[in-house]
Amino acid sequence: MREKEQSDVYIFVKAGIAFLVFMVLCIAVFFIYVEKDVENNIQNTIENHVERQSYHLKSVIDTHYGYMEAIARFIGSQDEITGENAMEIVRYLYEDSGFERMAIIDEYGNATYDNGVEKVVSSREYFQEAMKGKRTLSDPVESKVDGEDRVILCVPVYRHDKVAGVLCGSYNVGTLSNILFEDIYDDEGYCYIVTKDGDMVSMKADKQYQTIGPEDNFFDYYSKVKILSKYSMEEIYDDFMNRERGGVEIDNGGDRRYLTYEPLELNDWMLCYVVPVKKAREPYGFIRTYEIIFCLVLAAGVAALLFFVIVTNNRRQKLLMRYAHTDALTGCWNKRNTENLINEWLSDPRCTGIQAFLMLDVDKFKEINDGHGHAVGDLVLREVGDMLRSRFRENDIIGRIGGDEFVILMKNVPSEELAIDRAGKLVKMFREMEIEEMNGAVLTSSMGLAFSPGNGRTFTELYQCADEALYETKKKGRNGYTVYSEKMDDGEQGENL
Repeated sequence: MREKEQSDVYIFVKAGIAFLVFMVLCIAVFFIYVEKDVENNIQNTIENHVERQSYHLKSVIDTHYGYMEAIARFIGSQDEITGENAMEIVRYLYEDSGFERMAIIDEYGNATYDNGVEKVVSSREYFQEAMKGKRTLSDPVESKVDGEDRVILCVPVYRHDKVAGVLCGSYNVGTLSNILFEDIYDDEGYCYIVTKDGDMVSMKADKQYQTIGPEDNFFDYYSKVKILSKYSMEEIYDDFMNRERGGVEIDNGGDRRYLTYEPLELNDWMLCYVVPVKKAREPYGFIRTYEIIFCLVLAAGVAALLFFVIVTNNRRQKLLMRYAHTDALTGCWNKRNTENLINEWLSDPRCTGIQAFLMLDVDKFKEINDGHGHAVGDLVLREVGDMLRSRFRENDIIGRIGGDEFVILMKNVPSEELAIDRAGKLVKMFREMEIEEMNGAVLTSSMGLAFSPGNGRTFTELYQCADEALYETKKKGRNGYTVYSEKMDDGEQGENL
């Protein structure tokens, strides 16, 4: 019996050891694959960040090109492209934009700057390329006005379908890096722009974690560090020459970092991004605890339960957040969120050109409530909300800010006439709405229309202007719209029926 017990213990010990060995092997395999997945996720996250930065920078530059081309068309219509009218609009553009200098260059290369300085720039490559009808963005050049290194954006000025000059705007080279949005790793990562030959174009000079400097050449600097990835400096150079993206891990005296590069659609430039390996791996530090969790099999049920609770709670929080931001009756944004969204958009860099602010009331809504009941009144508001959300673009802001009061901000409309036409069509749509419970009564609306930036740059300013226009519509008999004009009496206020 005792021998049997010893045998059973022996078998149990062997089974236990075998199980432990099996567990160790499973954990080892598990961590090998987890490590690979972590590395892939980090690389994908960094590459996506750099790609988004590249797209963002290109979008901002394209926006500035479009802004300048609109001004260039005006300049081309003047008798003299460097005349007083043209220079006045350039000075206005300089004051209202992010450019640090603006200039008009005639076809002979004589440049007149916004501050009145005149220089000859006929030898500059950016001028010569723009005179060929191209948008141009120069490599850093030393300004002939103040001696600082700048990059120059140029668009041709046409007259009678012929290039008659060039409109230019310049950034300090550091401004290019400032256009990029915030880093995803608590500002420990940093971007910089280099040419395909590795010469520095732009970088933020206030990054405490950066090691490469504005005077360094990319290839000279990184040829002195150890590349940990299965990649060589020659292969990185080939990527630059062939305009291909890539990424490596480097070790500079124990300081390990990820280096990722992405071709920009601007000249032959490359956008480079560097982040410490330790910082990039921080979100995955919890994986080191997986070995214990893996051994404690019984904890899996608890983990699954916690996961379920977290997911359920997140869904509930998102649902509550949605309810907090929308009007329960109409599905439109509520008053507070409408004001916040409009103010945020009006200060957003993507907010360019004309923004149309439309304010409307349902005519004689009190009579609808009194004559047909509040249930029918609520039905009318729901139908109005559905109609507005279906008739405007998804990115336009549609909100209910009062009982029967709605506002719509039409973003980046091509012209005021287009927004006015939309208001007219909306008046007609109201008349064509059929509410069965109203027994054939026609539904109409009064509207007021204001525009940003002309009538204001905040929700409050646009609201006041649109409200005055709405009041004018009601004075005229309702069932229509009015475009705000400064001639309206500032003391009058619209009434809310």
